[in-house]
Amino acid sequence: MGFANLARGSSVTITASGEANADVAATKAVDGKMLNSKWCQVSNTPQAKWLSINLGEQKTINRWVVKHAGSALEHPRYNTKNFKLEKSDDGVNFTEVDLVTGNTDSVTNRTLSTSVTAQYFRLYITTPSQDADNNARIYEFELYNGPVAATNVALGKRAFTAGISAEGEGPEKAVNGTVNDVHDKWCADTSSLNNNWICVDLGKTYDISRWVVKHAGAGGESADYNTRN
Repeated sequence: MGFANLARGSSVTITASGEANADVAATKAVDGKMLNSKWCQVSNTPQAKWLSINLGEQKTINRWVVKHAGSALEHPRYNTKNFKLEKSDDGVNFTEVDLVTGNTDSVTNRTLSTSVTAQYFRLYITTPSQDADNNARIYEFELYNGPVAATNVALGKRAFTAGISAEGEGPEKAVNGTVNDVHDKWCADTSSLNNNWICVDLGKTYDISRWVVKHAGAGGESADYNTRN
């Protein structure tokens, strides 16, 4: 159970400082989906915004994850810039657990120096974007207690290719974090054996220790189409 996202489940409830409409309700931030599923609060002023999760009982966490706008292929300028994780035993009085400032990444994956236990955890946002946009956009807010998972630094980043992609199967499909069906992929629409490549702009320099490619068979196509060389 240590690998489970504690922010999901029938005993969990979530509230927010506001919601633009029912299509971007707070519950969308804990539904485990990325495609067209986010919490959004629209505001003309820079007041703080928050998402609060009630786990239903006291639970211990050692890691938290926030998937910002860029992780779902929105413009990275909408990624949350300044925010923090807070905890509470009563859902009213919160104390700071971890602080993030100057973030530009599309996915925040933070391991705590010391595990914390509480019933309520709150994502408290003070600067919701990289510029003067005051709207908050959060695709997923996740809580974990277990081994540290790797972060996919290519998720939601700008991808491009020299070739022509098949209609609806552009390079952005290869970095959207989902494998929903046979069309949720990048496909080079060409009869040539040359220039079949895809490139991802990570936006800044990263050290990586692992790389993963999910071929045709992962999306339900015949394994005959899996990349060979």
